Amino acid sequence: MKYVKLGQTGLRVSPLSLGCMTYGASTWRDWVLDEEAALPFFGRAIEAGINFFDTADVYSLGESEVVLGRALKHFGLPRERAVIATKVWNVMSSDCNDRGLSRKHIMQGVDASLRRLGTDYIDLYQIHRFDPHTPVEETCEALNDLVRMGKVLYLGASSMFAWQFAKLLAVQARNGWSHFVSMQNHYNLVYREEEREMIPLCVSEGIAVIPWSPLARGFLAGNRAVVKAGETTRAKSDDFAHRLYYQADDHKVVDAVTAVAAARGVPNAQIALAWLLAQPGVTAPIIGASKLHHLDDALAALTKPCFPLAQTVTLVFAARVVDRIGKGIRGAPRDALLAEITPPAQRGAAFGLRQSLDSVGAFIGPLLAIALMAAFANDVRTVLWFASIPAALAVAVLVFGVREPTVERRPLAKIIHWAAWRDLPAAYFVVVGIGALFTLARFSEAFLILRGNELGLPALWAPLVLVVMSAVYALVSWPAGHWSDRASPRVILLLGLAVLVLADLVLAAADSPLLVFVGTALWGAHMGLTQGLLSKLVADTAPAALLGTAFGIFNLASGVALLLASAIAGAIWEFVGPAACFLAGAGFATAAGVALALRRETTTV
Repeated sequence: MKYVKLGQTGLRVSPLSLGCMTYGASTWRDWVLDEEAALPFFGRAIEAGINFFDTADVYSLGESEVVLGRALKHFGLPRERAVIATKVWNVMSSDCNDRGLSRKHIMQGVDASLRRLGTDYIDLYQIHRFDPHTPVEETCEALNDLVRMGKVLYLGASSMFAWQFAKLLAVQARNGWSHFVSMQNHYNLVYREEEREMIPLCVSEGIAVIPWSPLARGFLAGNRAVVKAGETTRAKSDDFAHRLYYQADDHKVVDAVTAVAAARGVPNAQIALAWLLAQPGVTAPIIGASKLHHLDDALAALTKPCFPLAQTVTLVFAARVVDRIGKGIRGAPRDALLAEITPPAQRGAAFGLRQSLDSVGAFIGPLLAIALMAAFANDVRTVLWFASIPAALAVAVLVFGVREPTVERRPLAKIIHWAAWRDLPAAYFVVVGIGALFTLARFSEAFLILRGNELGLPALWAPLVLVVMSAVYALVSWPAGHWSDRASPRVILLLGLAVLVLADLVLAAADSPLLVFVGTALWGAHMGLTQGLLSKLVADTAPAALLGTAFGIFNLASGVALLLASAIAGAIWEFVGPAACFLAGAGFATAAGVALALRRETTTV
């Protein structure tokens, strides 16, 4: 589960909230599940990593809050790990003051909710509707007092007109009171009126949108015919849903969702939720589930295929493999060509420059990705089509714009000559071993992005991690390449390992995206110090006629080492934690540095 920030607060919540209106007392509504039947849903949600639970005082007239509080204790979820949201406003009894947003009702309501939930504070206390009969100053001051008392941590609001919400926000800002951080509004593929005013207001003010009824009270699931409202208990008895949905145009929307879902072999609910999660401002839709597969369908919506033409995870991985194969094919001949056309005394500078230019492209690419993602509203498939353009241009430049030097080649019939490795000197294989050792200590850069996401970096800005790394990589590579033409390679390699150890330690200790960027910058400095130098050492130790073979074997060994290192790092991340993953990297880099320092230096290394 990747947690997201609730608006501009520091509070992190799961991108789905379990709505608890379905759990409470069947005497309130016949489709409500009693406590015993509700417990499996809480267990499945907690197991999946959902930490955000939404209820209200009016749901089952308070029994929903009781069931929620008991369920969290039953499954042993520590109070500090749960984010509990409830609401106030509705009619709770025949008493004329037991409703609305007066100071009296708010103060009594919060105490009653705390008692039913069995807790001493509420994470998110929401006004269920706007109260036109109570001055907004009275309501906002009372809510502010709850925050000051420690009974409530954050304030939220629910369905109302945008002008009403703006009025409340203005009163809070004018008086310096705690302000609303979330809006729980009605929003789904059938009802999109909120896109006119409320959602733009929330996006502008940095307020989290946590929509209720993301599946239109089950209507978008596609199990309700045009003539009949549906065959489920809720479909037959939910009068509120009959007032909201089931118009002819509504059924056309459901038909479209059904067609998209059928083409991908997934339930309607997964498509409807995936769409909602991709909309601007949406933080965590509130899902209600009366069957366990409803909850599983909702969780499945958190992951969706991204690559062009990919409909399954298998094809996504296949596309990745094909991309890496292309990189492997072009890497060895490119480096061999550069070694052939560069005088040996200047190879360090040449490979340093090559790494710098590569890195410039590597950070321009993510910047373009951010711009394209914004321009195409996070349509990743469309953006990926653009990625084929620079690849085609690069091939065209190499094929038509670069003239090869005259070098003695093997006869065409012997291009694939498996015994060629025997002609490579021992010094070359020392370099291959060092390169593999360095790669083992430096697993995939994807873990840098994962670290940023884990610490709250939004997905749209995740490419900035690679931008920072590549920018530092580019700045360091060329000077380091010049240095390697004049200094001891061992000294530069040891310095590079020391920088990598420092980067891993910073990333292990990071508690904010800022420290992730610092660690990433150090990671880039390590790459700049070592990668061009290793390429220079390959070129210096391999015979001129075997440069392509030499770079191919070097890249193969480094690729295998990267695969092994990333698999180990992934296992540590999954079973121990992100910090342990980077600490392990620091330990391996330290061991590699010790081994390199103890080895007797030759003319090469």
